[in-house]
Amino acid sequence: MWVDVEARSNTWMEFRKQVFRAFNGTEMDQELFHPDFADWHVTRGTGRRLRELLKDLGDINGKRILVLDAGIGFYCHELAKRGARLYGIEPSKDKVDVANYLSMVYRMPRNPLFTMGEFREKLTKADQFDAVFWPGPGWTTLLLENQREAGKALNLLTGVTERLYLELEPDKLSRELSNPAWPVENSNWQAWEVVSIYDWPLLRYRQRRKVSWLR
Repeated sequence: MWVDVEARSNTWMEFRKQVFRAFNGTEMDQELFHPDFADWHVTRGTGRRLRELLKDLGDINGKRILVLDAGIGFYCHELAKRGARLYGIEPSKDKVDVANYLSMVYRMPRNPLFTMGEFREKLTKADQFDAVFWPGPGWTTLLLENQREAGKALNLLTGVTERLYLELEPDKLSRELSNPAWPVENSNWQAWEVVSIYDWPLLRYRQRRKVSWLR
């Protein structure tokens, strides 16, 4: 079979530039696989986090799931492949562009759906999801910078779901890890359980007055 090597090489280089631009020279924080370029498969440990998340969520077929800081869409694409309806919110336009491009490559044109922006500006309590997942350092950064804003964000997120998963970066948040039940001072929400998830713990939250939402 004849292959246009030059065209393939040009396509690969354009895609590579697009991804590098999205991450702005920093380390790529999500797994990336492009089926047309099997020799360029980048792994960052996100697969292990995905397995732990799926183990805790159980059957997700038909569920509405929101991923914050969705990046280039690794979690959104993988969860959508398992039958869930995925929504990703990502502040970086370049990453949203890569995520949408990969959706086209994976032949997933309408699921997931990606939105560019900050979730605190995009979400209202009228939005409802079966689960919300916030991977990466976003939650830790917010806690360290402004606990008041972190409390507001927590109340917003727990208003749109009863299954909220937040990752904690342990090296930067040792005090909170020693007492994970109180991640935000004076919050009406507490950690229900610490779910072991690769190198970063994952906290699953519940509202203090709710006791029965778990399976």
